[in-house]
Amino acid sequence: MSFFKLLHSNGLANLFFWLILLTPVLFAYNTIYASIFGRGIWFFILLALLLSASLFTMQFHAIKQLFRHPIFWIILGWLALSTVSAVLGENFFVSFWGPVGRLGGLITMINVFLLFVLAVTQIQYRGVGNVLRIMTHVSSIVALYGIIQFLRNINSDFLFNERLVSSLGNPLFLGSFLLLTVFFALYFALTSHSRWAKILFGTEFIVLFSAIVMTISRGPNIALCLGLIVFIVGGVIILSRKWQTAVLRLLAVAVGLALIGGTGYLLREPLGIERLFNYSMTGSIQSRLITYEALWKSVLERPLLGYGLENVNLAHDLNYNPIREQSGYKESFTSRAHNVFIDQLTTNGFAGGVFLLFFIGAVGWLIVGWFRRSKKIRAKLSALTFMATAIAYFVQDLTLFETPMVYIYGILILACLVVVSRRQPFYLEHYKAKWPQLMLASTVSVAAIILILNVYQPAYANGVRLNRAMLAQSAQNYDYAAQQYKGIEESPSPWNHFFFRKSYAGFVTEQALRLIYNNEIESAKEILLDGVAAINKLADREPSQIQIKLAAAYMEVILDSIDPSRGNLGDKLFEELVDKYPNRRTTVKAMWGTALFSIGRDWEALSHLKDATLAKYVSGEPHFWYAVINDDVGGDDNITLQHLQIAIKKGLGDVATNSSALQFAVKFLVESGDFEDAIILQEKLVKLPPKVAKHYIGLAVLYKSAGKSEKASQLAREVLKQFPNLTSEEREAAQSMIH
Repeated sequence: MSFFKLLHSNGLANLFFWLILLTPVLFAYNTIYASIFGRGIWFFILLALLLSASLFTMQFHAIKQLFRHPIFWIILGWLALSTVSAVLGENFFVSFWGPVGRLGGLITMINVFLLFVLAVTQIQYRGVGNVLRIMTHVSSIVALYGIIQFLRNINSDFLFNERLVSSLGNPLFLGSFLLLTVFFALYFALTSHSRWAKILFGTEFIVLFSAIVMTISRGPNIALCLGLIVFIVGGVIILSRKWQTAVLRLLAVAVGLALIGGTGYLLREPLGIERLFNYSMTGSIQSRLITYEALWKSVLERPLLGYGLENVNLAHDLNYNPIREQSGYKESFTSRAHNVFIDQLTTNGFAGGVFLLFFIGAVGWLIVGWFRRSKKIRAKLSALTFMATAIAYFVQDLTLFETPMVYIYGILILACLVVVSRRQPFYLEHYKAKWPQLMLASTVSVAAIILILNVYQPAYANGVRLNRAMLAQSAQNYDYAAQQYKGIEESPSPWNHFFFRKSYAGFVTEQALRLIYNNEIESAKEILLDGVAAINKLADREPSQIQIKLAAAYMEVILDSIDPSRGNLGDKLFEELVDKYPNRRTTVKAMWGTALFSIGRDWEALSHLKDATLAKYVSGEPHFWYAVINDDVGGDDNITLQHLQIAIKKGLGDVATNSSALQFAVKFLVESGDFEDAIILQEKLVKLPPKVAKHYIGLAVLYKSAGKSEKASQLAREVLKQFPNLTSEEREAAQSMIH
């Protein structure tokens, strides 16, 4: 059997299957949420092509064999339940397509289910090991890339990230992805016959282990430890009957090196073991518990079928507890508190929880049954590897949501488990398709091409457009950003309203205020009217989203300022939101205040923000804007300083992405002699796109003023290296700090 023929199918099907396996390293283009949405859309495209190609040679005998497997019916029943919950839930459109930041709707579930069916019925029975080896190699490349990235940037204030990210966009996403193959690397290191294969997989295990540790993500690290305990204890028990010195030496060396390296990394400063074991009942942990409590109340209101996939944020908002904001975390549920059990109870009700338990039980039954039936040490170690992987996966799933890469590799590992535990292939060795099957395959191929050209390709193109629009907006290139948004609006894609929701309201208000400042009133009015119309369409698509309603009210306030005949419609909308969402009063008041400040109604803005800051539970954002406006009206500098310091302590929220606001705060803090807080904000400022040389020089100046001369000198050298086109003044300023 050829190494490259992973499926018992034709060459095209094998090609598309290979591309799916290689997706983590091949597809990372310049689109919004590249690691989730970008790769997810590529997976949809490749899956459609794989399905089309496979149908020409697929054996329906294999499908009938799959019908006899309990795992198939549990997954199919779970998918059917999710469909019913979505149809009867709060918003079917959102449940089906899923937002761009998660891509976890029914469309993803259907594609993952199809991949499972295609893989189980076509993977070469003797080629399961090759599939797992390729997945391990790909994961190792992703991990190695992240480590090289880390080491290259470790001395750079421009590029350094203290937590490993690689190409997956988030340390947590990276850790959860690498967990799926780390134990297979160890298994192949132990069982490969070739010395070079043992060295290769042993090295890959160390790389994967180190990368997971370097993410400093609690969930994946706890899961890694539990999985290792299961593997090591189980391995010792299995091998004790047939003592293999060479194998045990390799195990000891690999695990020992990994543990030494991981321990050394964790003990480093300033970030490491302190974060992994910081489980105080404040901050992130407290925020999660408060969120779970709110969601549990919502679950009890719709206990049977829940709210439908991807409507968790809606359920969270129904019983939102403002106490959460005091810890500095005021994000949505998506940002802060995912948990596989809470997810299921909220989206699919207690019925979903039952299916989840059935699924976990079925996977456990499959692995344990295979383990007990196996007579050979190699087979028992293989079952043990699947067991360690399954335990680690479910443990880390208590702390985050799955991404497309985890879905893809997770379902393929499950498919491999189903195939090898059955001990015989689902397909027949010799099979010839008849004309009805060829007609069906041709029809599906045409449908797949139509789907790709009319849904997937426009969606991917719009993801690229939004990324360009946001970069153009940050560079104040408003005309180009407007072109990109116009392209999104005119292009057919079911994800368009998610793209608009991401940043369009901020773009419209920013551009309108600039035009008003330049006395281009009619142009500003036209832009605002178009913006309000677009936002109202979003509100119709997602009526439960308070952020959309706040954005509409913000734009209406600006419109009222240039067209008094409207009669303060924006203020009325904010008043309605205060009454309708009493548990979000602080959020509404803060947004209302910033809207009024943007049009020069400073004293009214100050009143609303003061109301927000006096709330029992409040984040740092209202304090920040209160400080800005208090300074603008000539208020007491001590009060301004006090509110800025509170804001920094509690967390800045969206203010951390506002360049002009951060620059004001830094300037005020420097004038007040508070260099430490000024450094905190300047460090946030330099991370915003686009990178600006004067911001880095300003940070170096602050380091020097705070007595950190060595750090200032190092940063100044980086400035000279990274910005070859400095002005003479900037170059002179940077050189003056080098010693």
